Amino acid sequence: MITDNMTTQEFYLFRVRDPINGKWGQTRYKVTEDIARKRFGEGCYERIEASREVRTGYAEGVALDEYAESKHSG
Repeated sequence: MITDNMTTQEFYLFRVRDPINGKWGQTRYKVTEDIARKRFGEGCYERIEASREVRTGYAEGVALDEYAESKHSG
């Protein structure tokens, strides 16, 4: 069940280009497109479509806020 506080994000493996030697390699971990853009730079990565993974979770910080409220309310 998805509530208002939950988000859905798509994670992928990426092919990335080494800026020093120009060779392409593959990441060992899945990240979002935004994180890949920040980490590897525009034009230095390619998304591997077959590795798509959809994750659903709480928006940043919300889970901890709700946990703290539940501990202090009872």
